[in-house]
Amino acid sequence: MKKIIFAVLIVLFLSASCIIYVPRDVNRQPRPRDYPQDNVGDYGDTNLSYFYEYLSPYGAWVRFAPHGYVWVPRHMGYRWRPYTMGYWTWTDYGWTWVSEEEWGWACFHYGRWGFDDDIGWFWVPGTVWAPAWVVWRSGPSYFGWAPVPPGIEFSRSFGFRSGTFDVPGHYWIFVESRYFMDRRLDSYIFPSERNLTVIRYTQLHQNIVVRNNRVFNEGIDVDTVRRATRQRISRQTIEDDRRPGPVREEQDRVRIYKPDIKESKESAPKRFISKDDARNDLDQAKIWDPKRPQDEDTSVIRKKFDQETKVMERSQLEDLRRLRDRFAVQENGVRDPAERSKIQKDRDVAVEDLKKSHDQERQALTERRKKDEEQVKKRIIKKSDKEPR
Repeated sequence: MKKIIFAVLIVLFLSASCIIYVPRDVNRQPRPRDYPQDNVGDYGDTNLSYFYEYLSPYGAWVRFAPHGYVWVPRHMGYRWRPYTMGYWTWTDYGWTWVSEEEWGWACFHYGRWGFDDDIGWFWVPGTVWAPAWVVWRSGPSYFGWAPVPPGIEFSRSFGFRSGTFDVPGHYWIFVESRYFMDRRLDSYIFPSERNLTVIRYTQLHQNIVVRNNRVFNEGIDVDTVRRATRQRISRQTIEDDRRPGPVREEQDRVRIYKPDIKESKESAPKRFISKDDARNDLDQAKIWDPKRPQDEDTSVIRKKFDQETKVMERSQLEDLRRLRDRFAVQENGVRDPAERSKIQKDRDVAVEDLKKSHDQERQALTERRKKDEEQVKKRIIKKSDKEPR
């Protein structure tokens, strides 16, 4: 009898243990290392301090008047520019940037990008989410986009306060329109030395609008993109991701972490440097800041330069073809010999002017390469001198 009672007690004890014990979900992803749990709600509601913590491992915060604290990414490689490492997709919010960077969910969908001669590209935090904070240019052969500069005020109620605004020429990123939807978009981006010429052949579009308190970036008309790329473009649906990380495209959905960011004027990064210190610490980051030590070599710059040269030459030939075609249309519509002769002379002058612009572009690219190689060599020598022997 005692054995029976003892066996029943053992069964009851084991049953209670099973009820109390809840196994850990081994597939659950841990929070990021610097995740400020006290600032984040169930759906990622947080304030600007989260940006300060999350982005610290990927770059440096700089106290930079008049913007307050700005962030400079590190280890982005040779002559990195924002909105280049990734691709475009058409969504229910308009043109949406799908970034390759781990931190892309933040810096390409909130805030503004600016450029400083001393430290290069920097990001100013913001609280309003958008599919991409860029404006656009388009023409028969080229599509381009540029980050909206810092200081351009935007309201959820009525959009940009200043209407149209100027964008510096070197902010623009251009590709041949047929490559716009390519997943390897960075392989087709023009060197910035081409920008001033291409701007003359394109039209500006500042199509960031607000509807029902949501920001849309309609940019270049989607039918224009379909014709240029000769691709079937379907509209993707943006879904909120619960955790920060790379933007993910899954079939007809794009998953992006897009928390509701609250303004927080009192918060500041735990670690930051002054603008004066940034001149010395971050000067090389704007030119050459490799992710891997073995890439710290001028041969990588030469490889990138060769790619830029091929892209430049191909697009310059496209310039000339378009120009000649335009004059050919004018010439075909004229019967008077004198008028035809005038059109031909105008064509020859225009072609020569364009070739001169092309020569200047090639010369500027070559000079930039030589200057950058010299700076990288100095950096490598300086670094080797500091290493223990």
